[in-house]
Amino acid sequence: MMDNSFEIMFAHSLDNWWFRGKRMEVEAFLDTMSNGEARPWILDVGCGTGEIMAHLPAYGNAVGVDFSLEALGYSHLRGAPNLIQGNGTQLPLKSSSFDIILLLDFLEHTRDDRQVLRDCYDVLTPGGHLLVTVPALPSLWSKRDRELHHFRRYRKRELTNRLRGAGFQIHRITYRNFLLFPWAYGRYKRERWTGNEPKMDIDLVLPPWWLNQLIVGILWLETAVLKVCNLPFGCSLICHARKS
Repeated sequence: MMDNSFEIMFAHSLDNWWFRGKRMEVEAFLDTMSNGEARPWILDVGCGTGEIMAHLPAYGNAVGVDFSLEALGYSHLRGAPNLIQGNGTQLPLKSSSFDIILLLDFLEHTRDDRQVLRDCYDVLTPGGHLLVTVPALPSLWSKRDRELHHFRRYRKRELTNRLRGAGFQIHRITYRNFLLFPWAYGRYKRERWTGNEPKMDIDLVLPPWWLNQLIVGILWLETAVLKVCNLPFGCSLICHARKS
């Protein structure tokens, strides 16, 4: 990952199409998660520069965990008050202390994703919710994944088995970034054939305004579809699981 990646993410993530699309879909799922609590406790594992944390107070009491002090510093600049430095495989938190846990594009960065899921299961309250997003389909693996320090891309069945192995019940799992898949698949294949692969920050900086707004509109449409049905394939997966 580039030395200034967190700086770039902080500068552009509130407007960039990738982050805006993910926020729309995450918020659509959060709207369905209710433990009967007026203000549930929400844990964002791997909160990064706080692009999701900034929106969580609308849903409950938010706490962010990240290993990087630099990332936590940017989260603090966004106004996030409850921040903890910690490792996702050894969460420094009490058992059964959170109602909702977010693992957003985090599992693929960990060597032992099974241990991360076991730790999340322990920290969740009985009946608590886990929301996971990960990159999908090993066939899309590219230099970009290596530069982002990914260990894997997930198949739907693989992620399902990981979650069930940790004790979770799958409430819903679906692909996302469905409408962008043909463009992404064609680009990844072209990059492999030509060897002309872009740097990892291509999706962090802002593209031209008109293009950014066009893609945001496409992802808004996809979010509307996700509210009523699952998608058959896509560049990513999103899963809502529950602690039994």
